[in-house]
Amino acid sequence: MNYFTTSLMKNLIANDNNLPLFEEAVAELFRSELEKSINEILEHELTLFLDYERYDRSNNEDYRNGSYIRTFNTKYGVLNI
Repeated sequence: MNYFTTSLMKNLIANDNNLPLFEEAVAELFRSELEKSINEILEHELTLFLDYERYDRSNNEDYRNGSYIRTFNTKYGVLNI
């Protein structure tokens, strides 16, 4: 099982009798996985655009200049991208 499925199963077992807490736990799990997925997609897109991996210094004068976190309020919660 992957991390998402394992975490979901743990939340199902732990909060069997308390539905509101279960819904909050699942919503937070979904929010965190969505945030992680978007950040990974953006990182991969940057790598493809620049045509070299992070920390690759071979024959490139155009290095990655860093980034900063942006906060988005969505219906799933606050996402830090």
